[in-house]
Amino acid sequence: MKSIVAALLVWSSINSLTNLSTQKGWRGIVPLQSTREEVDRLLGTDANRRECVEFLCSYHLRDANVQVKYAVGDCKKHRGGWDVPPDTVIELEVTPKPNPQFSDLNLDLTRFKKTPMGHLEGVIYYVCEEEGFSVVVANGVVQSFRYEPTVEDRHLRCP
Repeated sequence: MKSIVAALLVWSSINSLTNLSTQKGWRGIVPLQSTREEVDRLLGTDANRRECVEFLCSYHLRDANVQVKYAVGDCKKHRGGWDVPPDTVIELEVTPKPNPQFSDLNLDLTRFKKTPMGHLEGVIYYVCEEEGFSVVVANGVVQSFRYEPTVEDRHLRCP
């Protein structure tokens, strides 16, 4: 029975990840749009699930660990890199559990820039700047997904 549950978890994780680069954000959390309040409502705030240090919060879920970086201020206050209100999501990094094989994602790699991480052998960073989405892969296994502002969002960047 445990092996069936484990197999279903792996399948559902991979199935939910196959359209990653065509989705905006992750589970409704969109950089430069979602707020800390919305993230807390979606991911939970109890002590077992959330740890925060100022503008960075980690959420520990059954199927992923999620790290969310929030805005500390807008351009007028000279405290942030983006012209959005404080506590707006700037970026999030999702580490899936279990980690899927990169080949199982079926991503259109023509949309991604492939960059080896020079200091870490076997680690490759796949980036789709247009969509603000990237994948870190180590020896064929996904380590994390990153969601950042898209190319369309560049007008909100502080000068």
